[in-house]
Amino acid sequence: MRVAVLLAVALPLAAADLWLKTIAATPPWAYHERSAGWILLCLTLLPVLLLVTRVPSALVPPAAGLLAAGVLGNVMSAAWNDLYVPNPIVVQGERGFLAFNLADVFAVVGIVLLFGAIAAWLVRNRSLLPEPREALVRVTKPRSRSDRRPPA
Repeated sequence: MRVAVLLAVALPLAAADLWLKTIAATPPWAYHERSAGWILLCLTLLPVLLLVTRVPSALVPPAAGLLAAGVLGNVMSAAWNDLYVPNPIVVQGERGFLAFNLADVFAVVGIVLLFGAIAAWLVRNRSLLPEPREALVRVTKPRSRSDRRPPA
């Protein structure tokens, strides 16, 4: 169910981003070059976002969906445009121009919401976390065979 929420948010928003990129003119200078490594890193992030939906917070799946929409929109754009991502939204300021796309907005908002949702869940459920001393002992102490067995 939680992955379904992520997909229900991500897929239509990524489609909206791709649609805007196809209908809106992008100035030649407003294409951002990406690399194959960037695409690989982004594709690695998507399964991680699916795992993050396991955090039992109502806001985590839609926030992860927003971030996934941004990742999908930009990765697909780069794949279809010889590793160049079009940025059709251009804002002029006193010092120059800023070019971006909907996927950029989705990614930034998704990161902020996801970080906030996970942080809020951790604060509300801090009693589930190990004490700092206990966590340090777990990290520094070698595990014995009895430690590896699940409790009965």
